[in-house]
Amino acid sequence: MLAVPVPDSLLRAAGTVMDQIGRYVPWETPMTEAGMQYYTQMPASDDTPSERELGITYRDPRETLADTVVSLRAGRTTSKLWGLWPFSE
Repeated sequence: MLAVPVPDSLLRAAGTVMDQIGRYVPWETPMTEAGMQYYTQMPASDDTPSERELGITYRDPRETLADTVVSLRAGRTTSKLWGLWPFSE
């Protein structure tokens, strides 16, 4: 898969456009102005205090996402549990 860097300002603009288009089309997308602002401007979180206090280690998000896709494809879970987008049934 090819990864192409996209400027933050372009993501925020795309979110604004999707908000406007959303008024006229019957489908929803997580790409909203608010969502893209959150994605591009929120500071990274430091999980060290919760890991230390609770004695836990968080999974790598890539591993979690990969396991979710495998489970969806294998029929062990369905998109109805998580919402229809992007795995419409």
